[in-house]
Amino acid sequence: MTTPASRSVMMGTPVAQGNMRPLGSVAIGSGFYELGGKRASLLVGNSSQSSSAVASPVGWRWLWNTKGGKGKHDSTVWRPIAPSGYVALGDVVKYHWDEPDKNSIWCLRADLVGNGTFASSDIWNDRGSGGSYDISCWAVLPRDVGTSGSELIPTSADTFRFSGTYSQPDISLAQVPVLRLPKAFQRFTSSLPQVTPSTIPSEGDIFSEMEQCRATLPFTTFFDPTSRQVLDNLGDPFCTVIKSIAWDVQGVWVNNSGASYDRTQTIKYGVSREKREEMVNSVGVEITAEAGIKAVSYSVSLNYQFTYSTSSSFTEYSEKQVEEKLSIPAHEAVVLFTKHLWVTGQRADGSQLSRIEVVANDDVHFGGCKLN
Repeated sequence: MTTPASRSVMMGTPVAQGNMRPLGSVAIGSGFYELGGKRASLLVGNSSQSSSAVASPVGWRWLWNTKGGKGKHDSTVWRPIAPSGYVALGDVVKYHWDEPDKNSIWCLRADLVGNGTFASSDIWNDRGSGGSYDISCWAVLPRDVGTSGSELIPTSADTFRFSGTYSQPDISLAQVPVLRLPKAFQRFTSSLPQVTPSTIPSEGDIFSEMEQCRATLPFTTFFDPTSRQVLDNLGDPFCTVIKSIAWDVQGVWVNNSGASYDRTQTIKYGVSREKREEMVNSVGVEITAEAGIKAVSYSVSLNYQFTYSTSSSFTEYSEKQVEEKLSIPAHEAVVLFTKHLWVTGQRADGSQLSRIEVVANDDVHFGGCKLN
């Protein structure tokens, strides 16, 4: 809406698509412009007719309107009244003075809702408008779940809350959808590959590859809603992050002579800066030794899902280079194995966004065999 206030704002309610509806209106305080095709918002709905995850509001509570101001557009802000057992997550703006349609948004079942927080500054306020009522609008954001992560993953519904002053609303109004993602991490227990004279591997060979864990979450967990990664893939709004592991052959030495010899092998461990940047840009995931694995959009940790036990140390992602010195006995083959990790980002349809490889730090194992 445009007003004589010091700042302008764009407010609107995303259009429902069949059974899929938004959880509130969107407010953007960077000016007044046509929003169509420039921002994606989360729509939710029941997964089946028997599901009860969402319900329509039973009514509306008036919060504010533009009466008394000198703006070009008449608008009213309303607060949905949720039915028992459900929570309204965002306020709704309506052109002119009448109540919104109860079928324009959903309320979310209470067990699917978690505590959020407000942005440090408001999206917009009407200072200088001369209106009869004060207003400020505050974005509702997911709350930090800490480095260890959580089974309940918060995500953004792109909603806002009204305040009748220029201060933040009551923090109890900051609530967001949460997705339950239990720990299903699989430990890597495969034995070191056996080496015989007839099965000596080559450098780069992979053994016993397995998937350890995965997390599938809405795009809003990983990307800014205005990014091309989102806007170009609205028909496939989920992303999956997968962690896999295997034995990787880092070096092979076959000594057919009658005397031993020494060798030095350089091994690069962890995740390089270039690989980290690639994952951030293409998948919306950041991987560091300090914070482990987290979704970038709201810095939501995925370490609960991507580790076997609670930990604040993620040294496997530390970038460093070491030299391994080894002796190759006469008439023997020596094989250097490392535990090799892959972190893959892909769309729900299986198309790959990015895949990076990680050599687990200081996890070096030697195998081999006598040649005769």
